Amino acid sequence: MDKKPFGVIIKPVGPLCNLDCKYCFYIEKSEFFNKEKKLANFLMDDSILEEFTREYIEAQPDFVEEINFIWQGGEPSLAGLEFFKKAVSFQKRFNNGKLKISNSFQTNGTLLNSDLCKFLHDNNFLVGLSIDGPESLHNSFRVRSDGSGSFADVMAGVELLHRHEVEFNTMTMVHSKNVNSPERVYRFLKNIGSIFMQFIPCVEARQEDDPFSLERGLDPREYAAGLSSRSVNSMKYGAFLNSIFDIWLKGDIGEVFVQDFDNTLAQFYGLDANLCVYRENCSPNFVLEHNGDLFSCDHLAFERDRLGNICRDSFVEIVNSSEFEDFICAKSNLSKKCLDCVYLNLCHGGCPSNRIFFDSSGVKIDYLCDGHRLFYAHTSRYFQAMADALRAGWTASDYSNFLR
Repeated sequence: MDKKPFGVIIKPVGPLCNLDCKYCFYIEKSEFFNKEKKLANFLMDDSILEEFTREYIEAQPDFVEEINFIWQGGEPSLAGLEFFKKAVSFQKRFNNGKLKISNSFQTNGTLLNSDLCKFLHDNNFLVGLSIDGPESLHNSFRVRSDGSGSFADVMAGVELLHRHEVEFNTMTMVHSKNVNSPERVYRFLKNIGSIFMQFIPCVEARQEDDPFSLERGLDPREYAAGLSSRSVNSMKYGAFLNSIFDIWLKGDIGEVFVQDFDNTLAQFYGLDANLCVYRENCSPNFVLEHNGDLFSCDHLAFERDRLGNICRDSFVEIVNSSEFEDFICAKSNLSKKCLDCVYLNLCHGGCPSNRIFFDSSGVKIDYLCDGHRLFYAHTSRYFQAMADALRAGWTASDYSNFLR
């Protein structure tokens, strides 16, 4: 079988987390494993970690030069420092010398300590810090099981990252509480030292049989035709991005990097987006659960979506399987509204997990469609000018010389 490039998001403690963020779609997945929520039950076994690391490296095609180990959760720091020391030692053992290996670590920041941060720095881990803005906005939904806010502990984690010179970026969930404060959120993130920002829209189902009950962990393919009160309004989400874009345009181009902006500029320049949401097809990025189970996407990590187990099945076989190919291509089932849209080549119908409503032709459409259209309508001429400037050998910040 042919080797094809792919990535893996690793869940070393599965869905376990020390927080109880109210919009989290993954922590409820612990119920699918039918075992008590104890670290000992969910911590990835050394044998699974070792086998996965060997397989991941050996399954890469010869032309691949770099692979990234993406550690997520739940909360991956629950696995402990010794776990990650083993992970790095396995990477060194199985690397054939041709690959550059990097590591990314997505965390809520509340369990960071000096020893872990020193390790992250010494081993060049890129940390993604989950934070939703200033205290009142962050604490709206990023809370502990008793309902208390996590902001103070996150900021203590930020201080540790700076002290140990750990490179970090930020991941901000855009929800109903912070969507009306884009400038406040953006300037706060800059002030804590974030120069690379990810903004993730909260789209959350409402339980079908009770319009006032909120449901987490639902399979997005079974969404009811309603959204929770935490979910972001589509048009407000577009306006949120536009407000931040306007600030960024005035003085932060080349200084601050916003994932949505980087991907859109790449597309205007003629490159593929690196973010799966904006690609024509879903990206080949597996999810590896703590027990070795493999899934196509963490939004689709349910029993019916299991592709295999790393202890029994090879990556090469799974990458070439019809089930995985079906997943990759499923995004191309587009509604008439999408097919007629002038921005189709930019969003490609959006993330399938957000396609929760039907259009007039009976095909599901991205809930965030109108917000994306608002964003593209506002920014396209500027991105086009930036792309033209880059082609002419200038910088993107010289866009004003190429505006039409």
